[in-house]
Amino acid sequence: RGGQGTGLGLAICQGMIGAHGGRLTVEEGIDGLGTRITLFLPLQAQPDAEMEEPA
Repeated sequence: RGGQGTGLGLAICQGMIGAHGGRLTVEEGIDGLGTRITLFLPLQAQPDAEMEEPA
């Protein structure tokens, strides 16, 4: 199937995930088929005080 994208999707995702303290890994799929993309995002231990108080 022919792709018509710009090729920026993964780079944009990586930037957004990195901005939130996470990371993205890309690996070969099982038995060499496809691609495995894994997203890691950190858990927030406690909400920011600013977010708890109404504006």
